[in-house]
Amino acid sequence: MDLASIDAATAIGDVIALAALVTSIVSIRKSNKAESLQAKVAELDAKLKAYELADAEEGRKACVEARAISVGKGRRLRICNVGKEPAREVDFKVLDKDRAGLVMRDHVPFPELEYQKSFDEVLITYLGLNPVFDVEVSWVDAEGGRQAKISHISL
Repeated sequence: MDLASIDAATAIGDVIALAALVTSIVSIRKSNKAESLQAKVAELDAKLKAYELADAEEGRKACVEARAISVGKGRRLRICNVGKEPAREVDFKVLDKDRAGLVMRDHVPFPELEYQKSFDEVLITYLGLNPVFDVEVSWVDAEGGRQAKISHISL
């Protein structure tokens, strides 16, 4: 064994050690990046779950709307629960003073309107009457809070 072969063996060993060091440094950096990304993904996942839970809670509430329908030659104002829970004490108010007396109020306040159920009120129309008006529908939800929604009615 001469000095040249020992130096070559040492040099090869040093190169291999240096390559191993570089590989481990690169690996540590990539591992840190992966951990950082994993933490961000976990945070975003938690936010998404909270948003979906809030959206699901909102979707389960009662939501009552009004719309005009044709029945034979007449018109009706249909009050329907499009939400996922029953609505209690359903009532409506026509916001247009000219139209207020032209909608019968035979069924209101409606005691409890089940999910996907509706009731109709007679809607009187005549020639020359403005075909667009607003109706405010109000109800009490399952939590006991009074809710309201304005529907734009177009005949």
